[in-house]
Amino acid sequence: NRKTIREFPLDCYYDDVLAYINSNYADKINNYEVYTHGDWVCIEDQPVQAITQLFESSKVYKLLFRFYKADDAAVMSRDLNEKFHDRFLFDRSWPFGLEMHIKESGKGHCVRILKEEMCPGIHTSVAIGDFENDITMLKAADIGFAMENAPNHVKQAADRIAPSNDNDAICYVINALLQQDSKE
Repeated sequence: NRKTIREFPLDCYYDDVLAYINSNYADKINNYEVYTHGDWVCIEDQPVQAITQLFESSKVYKLLFRFYKADDAAVMSRDLNEKFHDRFLFDRSWPFGLEMHIKESGKGHCVRILKEEMCPGIHTSVAIGDFENDITMLKAADIGFAMENAPNHVKQAADRIAPSNDNDAICYVINALLQQDSKE
């Protein structure tokens, strides 16, 4: 009983991005995943440019590249965000993973849709995150919690810090909000 509110496919031309990745980073990428409507496919042992041929008849919503080294993922993230910032966002979801999606999507954009369109009377939105792909969400929420195990630049984007994901972070956040609410 799911309802699609809005779609964010990579409709705009992305062959040039894939060609650039293939030319500059192909040897650093372990494999990649392609996310289509309601499904995902992990692809190994093919050039990155194969994405366009494999998924010509499908809407692609997100690409996820897995790297052999975390440093390579960080370098590629900076490079691609600088080069293609007008159309796409590239952010890491863990040290070895880099996601590609359209500029008007991502977790922060979805929080804004929830607040402004789906639940306009919402009292307070809360987000909890632990990596770079959570930064826009932490900033868009009324209260953003970064987990203790998050990189420093993610913690700096948050309003508060919660324990690590291994130490009951969600429980901590709920209790902290309940205590805050009872004091007000």
